Amino acid sequence: ETTETQALIDCGVEGRFIHQDLVPWEKRERLPCSFKVKNVDGSPNTAGHITHGIWVAYEFAGKKFKDMFHITDLGDQKIILGMPWLESHNPLIDWRRKTVVIPKDPSRHI
Repeated sequence: ETTETQALIDCGVEGRFIHQDLVPWEKRERLPCSFKVKNVDGSPNTAGHITHGIWVAYEFAGKKFKDMFHITDLGDQKIILGMPWLESHNPLIDWRRKTVVIPKDPSRHI
């Protein structure tokens, strides 16, 4: 099933997260160990511990990816791409134009 949505890129987030409402229970994979997360404002997340994830094949900025996302309540956000995603794909972000470009070889971009 294909769903189009927006993602928040946040360098202060230590993971890749997807809103629990986007993931049917039968597609969720139990994680080896659960962990707590806090919201951006430092408050505890209402969903409690994260216990499940899902491999997501997705397209972003014209490129295709497949990554593990942790499932939780993200409030108004649907997807959050944090530092692991930023480090892995090393995107070029133009803050004035509000555009994101993924280089062909992320390891060569400085």
